Parts: sequence; structure tokens; C-alpha cells
Amino acid sequence: MANITDEREILKRWAEGTHLGRAPMELPRVNANDHLVSQPMFSGIQEVPLPTNPVDLFRDPKNHANAVGRIWTFCSERTKFIPAMGLKGQADKFPAYIEEISTFPGFYLEFNRQTGRKQTSNDINLIINDIKAMYDGVLDVNIQGVVDSLEKMAKTIANSSSDKLEDSVFTQMSITKPNNNQQLYVSIFYTTLKMEVDTQGKRTYRSQEYYVNRSVFVVNTSFLTAYALDLSTLLGMGDWGQAKEKMSTPIGGTKLSCIDKARAIAAEENVLTSALRED
Repeated sequence: MANITDEREILKRWAEGTHLGRAPMELPRVNANDHLVSQPMFSGIQEVPLPTNPVDLFRDPKNHANAVGRIWTFCSERTKFIPAMGLKGQADKFPAYIEEISTFPGFYLEFNRQTGRKQTSNDINLIINDIKAMYDGVLDVNIQGVVDSLEKMAKTIANSSSDKLEDSVFTQMSITKPNNNQQLYVSIFYTTLKMEVDTQGKRTYRSQEYYVNRSVFVVNTSFLTAYALDLSTLLGMGDWGQAKEKMSTPIGGTKLSCIDKARAIAAEENVLTSALRED
């Protein structure tokens, strides 16, 4: 019983933001003015309707992909990291978001590696191929989906109307269930690049700042089931579709309207207040 009590207390402190844990991975070094493009991915997951009872979101293994999506969204609400709001104003919130995700007591780190700074061509297609190769042997994902997302990310940054070119952060988080495997994985891949204007006025990428961080977490489904009541009380209801919507940067630079922004912020405050209430 002591272990159960300790785990329950750890979960409560995590949900309240008072835990003492630190991210078991390198956090990105970013600035408030940096561009950030986020494109989440979901692989091998069957869409199921949300249960009527919030407890079943965490108790029933068939709902655990949606439960992970709700955990993502909860972390987004707490850190105010909402890529759906546009290219700018999100990068400096990304490290806090990653720390929240990586310290959730129902995830444990299986793989973590940084490439170090890489020298590569300023041809974005070659950079994309290099990034794509980082997935090989780490996680079973739809490689073409990775390539498509990276290309969209690059074009979004290149088509930005900003006159001043800051660092770019490409982040791709995924929830995956490999073939013939009931285990769920959460992966966090992010890449930093620089852009500059060449003498002909074209935007190109500089390779000096190019590095990739790769982290893969195993979802402890037994933890989700054991603490389903606590999780439903602290986190509430949600699914990975909602997480994808909130965590996806609009391609083409489209941002949420002022009204949508106000609604999103109000929703964050309401959900967070509710989640932190005492039992």
C-alpha cells in the first residue's frame, strides 16, 4: 500500500505542477522570437469513440491512445504551448511542455539520443533525408508521413512573411502502436535549424545549428489502469484527435482568429482550474 500511496501522491503533484522531477532528456535551447512548427503523428492506432464514463478513458486499454492524447493536451493547457495559434510565440513554451510530458509518472524513457551539431548541405531536401534517417531503427512509423510533414514544416518557415529570420524549431511528436504489439509509445523528435537570406534574396537553411533530439517513452498502461479514477479527476476527458488539432501548426501560416484565441485561453484556464481542484 505504501507504494500505491506514493505513486498516487507523485501523480497528484505532477498534475498540480509541484513535482520535483526533471526531464530525462535534453531540452531545446530556444528563444521567444524563434519560429516553431509542430506536426504530431499517430501510427497503428484504431480510432474509438470516447467512453461515456471518464474513468474508462484511463481504465480500459482500448482507450489508452486517447488517454495519452488527453495527457498531451493537459500539458499544453498548463504550459500554454498551443502550436495551432501560429508560427510565432510558441517556441519559448516548448521546453516547459516537453518537461511536463517527459515527467508524467505513467511514461518511462526507453531511448534518448542527440545527434550533436551536424554539418550538412543547405539543400532542405538533403536535410529532410538526414532527419528521416534518424527514425530508422528507433521507431516503426510511416516514413512517408514523416517526409511529408517535414516538407510542410520547411515550406511554412520559408514562406513566412517575417523580414528577420530567426532560428526554426521543427517538432514531431507521435503516439504509436507497432504492428502485432499492444504496447504504446510516445516519441518526441525535434530539430533546430537556422535560415538566412542569400545574396539573391532567397531563403536558405544554414547547417551550423542543425541537430536532432530523439526520445522514445513507453506508456505504462498498468499505471493508467491502476490510477484511472485519479487521472480522470485530475485530467478530465479528451482524445488524440483533440491533441492533434491543438498541437498542429497551421500549414501556410494561418493562425487562429482573435475570438478562437480567446476561447482557447478561456478553455485552458477552466480546465486547469478544474484539474487542480482537491478531491
